[in-house]
Amino acid sequence: MSHSAGLPVSVKRLILYTYVNNKEHSVDQEYFFCRLAPIFHEVLDNESIVLSRDLSADDVDEWDSLSHIRLIVAVEHAFQITFLSMEISDLQNVGDMIDALQKKLE
Repeated sequence: MSHSAGLPVSVKRLILYTYVNNKEHSVDQEYFFCRLAPIFHEVLDNESIVLSRDLSADDVDEWDSLSHIRLIVAVEHAFQITFLSMEISDLQNVGDMIDALQKKLE
């Protein structure tokens, strides 16, 4: 069963676009792209952001140091986890965030 069942069509399209354009990620990562996209859209107030493993603050004008903290807090809340300071300093892009989430949720 797909993790994208019951999601809005716009999110499903984002997942498909991300999958087609980032074939290096596994099906398990589809779940994280699906969950993270709305968080990034809301926190950064930019619905046009398309997540990829390589996407970083350098690629998104709205992603500054304050919004980075807001992203971390929103992700922690959404996944009911807490990142350690050391883990946060290692989060340089979306791929790093997904990898950290996968480790936290194992």
